[in-house]
Amino acid sequence: MQEIVSIRDANQHLSRYLERVEQGAELIITRRGKPIARVLPLESRPHLTDAQRAARERLGLLQRPLLVCSKRAGTKEIVVVDGLENS
Repeated sequence: MQEIVSIRDANQHLSRYLERVEQGAELIITRRGKPIARVLPLESRPHLTDAQRAARERLGLLQRPLLVCSKRAGTKEIVVVDGLENS
């Protein structure tokens, strides 16, 4: 389930929207009608490949979370990946 909300509405009712995200909803935040961010439940986070995991081990990054930023379909997506788990 995907919900589209304005920045103003998300700001005023953040707790309510985060509860929905915890229940599996995807939240698209817009500014003046244009999508600018997507909020996903942690279960939807991308998983590390073996090559990514090996690279992070070499760099010593498995002891702290990795913040991944990407642009997808014109929106900015920020995903926090738990480096201690590859499930």
